[in-house]
Amino acid sequence: RLGCFNLTHAGHGRCVEFVKSFNLPLILVGGGGYTIDNVAKAWTYETGIVVGSRLDEDIPYNQYLTYFAPNYKLKIPPMSIENMNTRAETDQIISTIHERLRGLTIAPSVQMSITPSFLIDEEQIDSDEEFLYERILDDNGFDGERELEQTERITKTDNLPQVEKSD
Repeated sequence: RLGCFNLTHAGHGRCVEFVKSFNLPLILVGGGGYTIDNVAKAWTYETGIVVGSRLDEDIPYNQYLTYFAPNYKLKIPPMSIENMNTRAETDQIISTIHERLRGLTIAPSVQMSITPSFLIDEEQIDSDEEFLYERILDDNGFDGERELEQTERITKTDNLPQVEKSD
């Protein structure tokens, strides 16, 4: 186990709100790291966020009430978990990961497939890309002209990025 990632359900909910803020189709399919005691609470809370409903902390009586034990409240109380990993163990894990990544010839988890052209709406793609591009630039304080000039100077030869020096 590599450390403890103790994200509260409120923090996780803010992540869901951020993704939802793009106003794009969204599918929530679950994740990992929940305990059996917390999974029903976490997904109830996040479903409320997705549908735009703030839920009461007290869980009303229903046939699934036992899933919300022991306190029958929606909120999952945060707790501290001691990190039992030594610095040497962590460094060894990171070193192993870097070594294995160096051996990859392609990016992991990236599937290449051909999409039939009759399924592609070029106008919609262009407007979606422009929207996301502007949103990302606005959110990250992008200085368009200055940074774009620097980006345009980057060329690629022999599979290695080269930066042309400007006067």
